[in-house]
Amino acid sequence: MKNIFLAVLLFLITNNTFSQETKTPTVAEQSFSVGKYTVKYIVENRKATRFPKIDMMSDDHGTVVVDIYVDKYGNVTSATPNQSLSNTKSNYLITKSKQAAETTHFDSTPTTPLKTKGTITFTF
Repeated sequence: MKNIFLAVLLFLITNNTFSQETKTPTVAEQSFSVGKYTVKYIVENRKATRFPKIDMMSDDHGTVVVDIYVDKYGNVTSATPNQSLSNTKSNYLITKSKQAAETTHFDSTPTTPLKTKGTITFTF
């Protein structure tokens, strides 16, 4: 009996079963251009299928990061500009980035989660 207990304990230790650490999935950043602007996004296991249109009526420059949630059908259901990761205070760029993020569409598969969190970064 003692040998079985030791064998199970050894198995659990060697397979790191006692670790409290959770593994974070590796998510690659994807990028594309919209006119003269660069757009990058990170959404786990999703690919953009419809890219945003950006109409600019300003000479403002900067980078705006938008936190997004994507539903299982690929629609962006929430887009919130992340001021702490952005390097501009331009309300115009922030508003344009939020609108562009809301019009982006992602792929959908039968195993897609109900809600996926990600970011879209716009560089103007």
